[in-house]
Amino acid sequence: MAEIRYGHMEGPGKGKEYPIAASQTFYRRGGKFVYSDSAGAMTLADCNAATSVMGWLVTPKDAAGQVYWTSSSTAKNDKGFVITPTMGDVFEMPCVDTTLTATYIGKGAAIVLRSDIQKADIGNTASTEMLTVVGIDNDNDTVLVRVKSKYVQNV
Repeated sequence: MAEIRYGHMEGPGKGKEYPIAASQTFYRRGGKFVYSDSAGAMTLADCNAATSVMGWLVTPKDAAGQVYWTSSSTAKNDKGFVITPTMGDVFEMPCVDTTLTATYIGKGAAIVLRSDIQKADIGNTASTEMLTVVGIDNDNDTVLVRVKSKYVQNV
C-alpha cells in the first residue's frame, strides 16, 4: 500500500517562500499549516497559540532515517514555500477523530497538536475552528479541508 500524501490536493496552490522559526518540527504524517509569528517567521499552527493561518508549508525532505523535518535552531536560517490558502485550495491532513462519517462534511475543525503532530479536530468546540471539512477518508482517518477566509493571515 502506498503512503498517504498529505498536503495540497486541489486549487491554485500559489504562494511564496518565507523564513521559518527556530526548531519547528514537521512530521511527514501530519499537517503543515503555519502562521507568521511576531518576528515574521513561519511557526507550526495550533489553535491554542495561533488565531490565523498563513498557509501550508511545503517542507524539505525528511532528515535521513527520520519521519520528520526540523528547521534550524536559528530562527529564519531556513526558508520554505508556503501555499497561501484561497477558497479554491483544499488540503488533506490527519484527523483526531477516527470514526468519520459524511455528516462531518461542512463542519468546522480546529488545528491541534497531538504528540507534536498537527491534526484536524472536528470535536474541539472550545477552540477556534479555522478549517472547514470538505471531504473525508475513513480508511486513513484523514480529512480534506479548506481554511476559512476570515482566518487567513495577511502580512
